[in-house]
This record gives sequence, structure tokens and C-alpha cells, in this order.
Amino acid sequence: MNNNYQKFINRFLLLSCFLIIFDTLIGRCLAVLYHETKNPTIAKMNYSFFETKADILIFGSSRGEGHYIPQIIKDSTGLECFNTSIGGEGIFYSFGLLTNVLTRYKPKLIVYDLAPNVVFDPASIDKISILLPYYKLNREIQAVVALKGSFEKYKMISSIYPYNSLLFKIITGIRKKRNDFQLSNGYKPVYGTLNYFVNSQDDRYREPQNIDTIQIIYFKKFIELCHKAQIPVIVIVSPKYYKTSQFPRTITVFKKITCSYNQLFIDNFTVDGISENSKYFKDPIHLNNIGSELFSKRIASKLKQELSK
Repeated sequence: MNNNYQKFINRFLLLSCFLIIFDTLIGRCLAVLYHETKNPTIAKMNYSFFETKADILIFGSSRGEGHYIPQIIKDSTGLECFNTSIGGEGIFYSFGLLTNVLTRYKPKLIVYDLAPNVVFDPASIDKISILLPYYKLNREIQAVVALKGSFEKYKMISSIYPYNSLLFKIITGIRKKRNDFQLSNGYKPVYGTLNYFVNSQDDRYREPQNIDTIQIIYFKKFIELCHKAQIPVIVIVSPKYYKTSQFPRTITVFKKITCSYNQLFIDNFTVDGISENSKYFKDPIHLNNIGSELFSKRIASKLKQELSK
């Protein structure tokens, strides 16, 4: 009986050692490939975390990624600009990114595009997984990842876990020859025109009753980090088509936080000359490339004005 028990223990230990070695080796290989892949999203995130030293940084989700053209902003301000925004990602990703950027350098201006639709995204916590490959960079990112659940810190013991849903993107990105995001400094143009009737009562574009308090907390942390680093931050609600909801309660809450740190809040949710014209939109909440050019020119002059103060 004792011999059988000892054999079981020995086999268990041997298997455990094998799994640990396997996990470590595969995890390290995936980490190397992750930082070499030219998958557009992953390469852009790596550049944002570790390389960009642009004077002006744009943070946000798909509306941020597709509404601000860095070249237009550079032409107006004379300063290098990079758009770090990632489609579908809200304040959790932006905060995690900012914590690492500030360990490398101090931007002259930060622009945060506030997307009310992302504030109410029911999948916002699940999307924190995008930060897993950067988990070990600092405690702030680890705290954000912990919002996914109390077991995340134990899952992160595995070297493979941070990349287990990214294998296809990593591999297909290895075959690409260039980083396209660098050609546009992170801007992702959207083409096409809004050509269908928009129902102003559509629930997809209406303000829900409750605002995610966790996102409010991390938005405040984001503004506070900029304030402590003495970096001016401008929070902008960029244009949407006029027939969609105004989100007044949401904008009021985030504006109050922004202004409490003496930072500028620009509500451009409805903009004359843009919001009422469907030819500037791909869909009710996203400008197309033509609309983005017009909006970027308007906002660039405002940024130049603020930088000259």
C-alpha cells in the first residue's frame, strides 16, 4: 500500500514538473511572438505601451480610434500626435496603458475620448483580458485585471494563460511585413455612409438608468494620474448623429469629475455642421473618414489654443 502511494506521489510530481516546464517554455515563446507579431491591434498596443513618445496622445475606444486624425492635429499644433485608442475598449484599458506610459515619459497633452456607449458596455469587465499580456508591468494593471475575479492572480501563474485566446492573431500577424498603424499614427479610418433610417427610440442608442460605478472610479483615477503628473488632459465627447440619445446624466457625471481637477471637458456630442448630416457618418455613433477629417480640423484648433495658454 505504501509503495503504491509512493508511486502515485512520484508520478504526480513528475507530471507536475513536466506541466510547469511545458507551460514556461510555451509561455515564453508566445511572449516573444506577441511582441514580434504585426497583427494590427497587438502591434499598436505594444507600440503604445513601450515605444511611442508622441507629445499628444489620444485615448479612447472605436470612436477615439476613428474620430481623431493625428496628422491633422500635428499640422495644426506642430506637435507629434499618436492615437492609442482601441476599438471596444474603455477606461480600464486606457488607465492600464497610461500607468505604463508615465513610467517612460511625460506627454505634453492627453486627450480622452469619452464614449457613453462604452460606459454602459455589459462586456467591459470581460474585455479587461486585453491587459493580460501586460499584467506584470505594474501593480495598477494587476489591480485592473483583478476586477475580472479573485482567481485571476492564480491564473496568471501560468505563462500561457495571458495569450491563450490570442494564438490565431499572433500567428497570422507574424506573416505580415509591416505595421500599418504607424502609417496613420494609430488612426483607423472608417469608410461608408449612413444610408438607413435611424430610430431615435432605438434602445441601442438610449441612456440606461444606471452608470457603471467602477468605470467612474477608474475614470477618476485616469484624470488624477494626469493631474499628479502635471499633464493637461482634455476630455472630449465626439460627435454622433443627431437622432440618437444625448446621454445627459452620463456626460454630467464625467464632466463634473473632469472639472474638479481643473481640466477641460468638451461636449461635442452634437456639433452644428456635422451631427445633422448623415454623409459624415458610417453609423449613428461613428464618423466616417470624411467626418473625421472635418472634426479633427475643428478639434485641432482647440487643442492648439489650449496648448498656447
